[in-house]
Amino acid sequence: EIKPGITQASGLNVDDQGRIWLYSQSVLIFDPRSGQWQSFPKKEDAFLAFKDKPVRFLHDDWSLTPQYSADHQRIAFRGGVIEINYYDGTAWQKWMRRQITGKNDGDNAVGPPWFDENGKLHVNIRNHTSWQMDDAGKWTQLPFISHFPADMWSEGHNREARPVPPDGCVTNKPDSIVV
Repeated sequence: EIKPGITQASGLNVDDQGRIWLYSQSVLIFDPRSGQWQSFPKKEDAFLAFKDKPVRFLHDDWSLTPQYSADHQRIAFRGGVIEINYYDGTAWQKWMRRQITGKNDGDNAVGPPWFDENGKLHVNIRNHTSWQMDDAGKWTQLPFISHFPADMWSEGHNREARPVPPDGCVTNKPDSIVV
C-alpha cells in the first residue's frame, strides 16, 4: 500500500526538490523532508499549486512535464499522443491534434509544448511542422523548429536547444540526459 487507501499508481516521478509524484485518478505528492503527503484532484491542480516555483522532473516524461512561461503565469503540458493542456493565467484549455492541425493525420507531437522567447506557445508535430498559438487561441503552421532532444533525428536540428546532462551524469551519449 503506497498511502492509506492508495494501492496502485499509474505513474511515478521525482522532481528536483526530491518530492515523489504518484499518479492515479488524482496526484499524490510525498515530500520526504517533511514526511507529508499532498493530494490534488488533477495534474492541472498540482501544477498550479507550484507555479511560483515551477516543477522540474528528474525523469523527462513528456506526457506530463509542465512547461512554464517566463513569468510563470502560463503553463502547458502534453497528455496522450497529442493533447495540449494550457493554462492561460485564468483557465485551462485543451486542444487535440485535429483542433491544432485541422486533420487527424496520425502524426505525434515531438516533445512537450513549449514557449518561445516571445512567450508564444508552440507544439512540434513530427519533424516537418511546428504550430504556434496566437493571442486569440488560433494555431498557425510554421516551418519545423527543433527544440527537444527527440528532434535529433530531424534535419537541421538545433544543438543549442538541447539540455545538457546534469553535473555528475555519466553517459557515453552526450546528447541524452541520464538521471
